[in-house]
Amino acid sequence: MLTPDYLKNVANDTINLYQKLENAIIRDIVRRLKNTDFEMTESARFQIQVAQEAGLLYDDIIAKVAKYSGVSENIVKKTFENSAIEALKYDDNIYKKHGLNPIPIKQSKNMLELLKNTLIKTNGSLYNLTLTTASTSQDKFIQACNEAYMEISSGAFDYNTAIRRALKNFGDGVQVQYDSGYKLNIKSAVKRAVMTGVNQTCLKMQELRAKEMRL
Repeated sequence: MLTPDYLKNVANDTINLYQKLENAIIRDIVRRLKNTDFEMTESARFQIQVAQEAGLLYDDIIAKVAKYSGVSENIVKKTFENSAIEALKYDDNIYKKHGLNPIPIKQSKNMLELLKNTLIKTNGSLYNLTLTTASTSQDKFIQACNEAYMEISSGAFDYNTAIRRALKNFGDGVQVQYDSGYKLNIKSAVKRAVMTGVNQTCLKMQELRAKEMRL
């Protein structure tokens, strides 16, 4: 059994990691935004440069996602294992009081297989949702560049003001867009994926434990 407070905080380590990923992405966006020459008078040349920068940005984000996903797998594995132990602790005490002897999680082939399968599924979900940040960040970068260029070329704002205004587009952080069109910031998306995975896994393991005890 997992308490609401436990579930609320179960994804914290994973969220902290993806917060670092988000910060790295935004720093890269800011750097490329400042590298783009908004003072060019030829719009075609400007669009070519923005497209090139956006392509490099996409490649950099993919590399960052791969780097952080490798670390994430270890963190998520530890989170799932600790959660499973916590969830079964209450149940196992009840079984022992009734003269039953539950097998430790790491000695149960069925438990380990269940844990392994749900870990693969959750890690896959985390990787996929962070991959979408590459496309959404790229689109946001192009939009910010175009808006800044229009503001400067029209004379409405000076270079530095236009840059600052463009950076406000990233004030809400990096967003993940689902197939349905629904959007979440990366921290909320990671939290939802981990909490859902942990909760579903622990419930299945409790059911499996009950079957092992022939209840």
